[in-house]
Amino acid sequence: MSIVWELPKTSKYYQTSNKFTATFNTPTSGEYDFNISGNVNQPVLSMRKGSLYLINQITVGGTISQEEYLGNVVSVPLLLLNFQSESQRIYPLRIPVVQYVNALEASSWFSNDIDKNKLQATLNIGQLSQDAELVGVSSISLTLTMSIWEIIDNGFIQSFKKPTNRTDIGQRTAVQIPMFIDVASVGSRMY
Repeated sequence: MSIVWELPKTSKYYQTSNKFTATFNTPTSGEYDFNISGNVNQPVLSMRKGSLYLINQITVGGTISQEEYLGNVVSVPLLLLNFQSESQRIYPLRIPVVQYVNALEASSWFSNDIDKNKLQATLNIGQLSQDAELVGVSSISLTLTMSIWEIIDNGFIQSFKKPTNRTDIGQRTAVQIPMFIDVASVGSRMY
């Protein structure tokens, strides 16, 4: 079952992709280690000031089979999503990459009130060992793909931010604005 969000038709859909690499013996001897500078603060999306964003789904895959990945995890890789300005996190904690996931519903709403701000991703925690199947494999990569919606409809944004639409657990109701897109039925089509 999927979460259905009603968004204005003027909303823009983005599908992003980031690749994080762990090289054998670097920096940790005898392991594939994601703790390298290339895995820190990778740009995901340039955000527009005043827009509201919704991360709808997250997908993670890798260059080795999931069974090899799971069998060789020494410490679970952890993903961090944050803003370039202010280093504000999208999710309160890092997301553990305990297995490959396809279209994980990981809904998160956020807005941007800063010019030239970027959403960025970091995966610099986590190590994998090398079993017999991985001998000769010099590096392992994990790819993060996200489905992100940008809402630019000012009426929707103002209603979303209105204190009377909030509760202790989040938004009270879907904002009532005509002409909606049913995100669940749209899938990954581009607009």
